[in-house]
Amino acid sequence: MRQVFLEMEKLKNLNSGLGQFCFNLGNQFQVLNPKKTQLNFYLPIAQTGVFGDKFNYIKHSDLHKFFPIKSNKYEVWHCLHQESHYLPGNKKTKLILTIHDLNFLQKYSGAKQKRKLIQLQKKVNKTSAITVISKFTEKIARQNLEINVPVHLIYNGFSLKKSKQPPTIEFSKFEDYFFSIGIISEKKNFHVLVSLLEHFDKKHLVIAGTNTSKYAQQILDLAKAKKVQNRVHLIGNVDEKDKYHLYKNCEAFVFPSLSEG
Repeated sequence: MRQVFLEMEKLKNLNSGLGQFCFNLGNQFQVLNPKKTQLNFYLPIAQTGVFGDKFNYIKHSDLHKFFPIKSNKYEVWHCLHQESHYLPGNKKTKLILTIHDLNFLQKYSGAKQKRKLIQLQKKVNKTSAITVISKFTEKIARQNLEINVPVHLIYNGFSLKKSKQPPTIEFSKFEDYFFSIGIISEKKNFHVLVSLLEHFDKKHLVIAGTNTSKYAQQILDLAKAKKVQNRVHLIGNVDEKDKYHLYKNCEAFVFPSLSEG
């Protein structure tokens, strides 16, 4: 039986984009149920068993950064994020690397940017194949990296399902709100949406996502300064049911991010 290793350390934050990427890929394997193949999911201990009892689960540990997991028995090792620290130590194990973005090219400059490129190039040199999530990502990768293996474009899927259950969040019942969602960090550029409300007197702004960062507080402070604090709502993480209703009932989905794949 073929042994395949899937590195899903990013499941530690299920509400992040990478967490959702891992989660939905794992769920799809439940549907596909590949024959003569044993899937081994490497993930945080709290997520053990998340994809059912047909698969094997390996508990994540930070120590594996320094003492790699023995990879001799795995024919294929799929690393689901280009900045992962968890790679096969055995050269015979075929490595697939998914590259979502090279956002560090905008975030850093000089020696730090160069160091990040060197680190990624070393991973690329170990691969048997690379997958990318967009043509843009492939273009940027080829411009900045030496790639001598097949590159496969696989677009991200969409998993949100219709919900007949009533929403538990009051904002989903508004008629006049703009909606956005994501980890509330500077690169998402959410603060510019506060100024948008100055042009729409009756509109509200609803942003879903972890709302405990300093940047989240800056957004609230800006809203207060512009006297629209009663129309800016950072509602934290939401479940799939409420997410569906928030999308369904908003007047517009707005996403001003500066750095994506």
